[in-house]
Amino acid sequence: MQKVLVVCPANLTSKWKIELKTRFSEDFEIIKKKKFISYLDEIQDYPNQKLDAIISIESIRNDEIILRLKEQMPDFDLVIIDEAHKLRNKTTNQWEIGKTISNLSQSMVMLTATPIHLGIENLFNLLNILDDDDFSEFYSANERFEENKPIVKAQMCLSQFPPNYIDAEK
Repeated sequence: MQKVLVVCPANLTSKWKIELKTRFSEDFEIIKKKKFISYLDEIQDYPNQKLDAIISIESIRNDEIILRLKEQMPDFDLVIIDEAHKLRNKTTNQWEIGKTISNLSQSMVMLTATPIHLGIENLFNLLNILDDDDFSEFYSANERFEENKPIVKAQMCLSQFPPNYIDAEK
């Protein structure tokens, strides 16, 4: 892959760098706002420029970066967003940057270990970032969520049993 960007909270940038090196032998650079803007300037002249970078959500959510991304429309092969639940509020720059880079990415992975406790609308907002065709408006998405409640409930019930218990019942 030519252009890979990891977006995470500032306190996790070093951890991501170490994990990518240790687990995948990949050298990623931790960059800040100025370096990312320089990269955006360079890819106008050299669109095939490689990028293996980690940037904090605090740096990339900047109005200037959001505007430049929308104007320049660079493409990313893969964007990984850690602590994605921080993008759940549609009225914030975090959500706006998530939406913007999603539209510029071939593939996007959003990671969170934090359940969405503040309502189903937060889940919809995150899914809308990933796929605004399937999750374009809340009403139809909510109908889909409702239809899947029995399946989710059954999975939650099954997860309470040890793995070998379910196999023994067959």
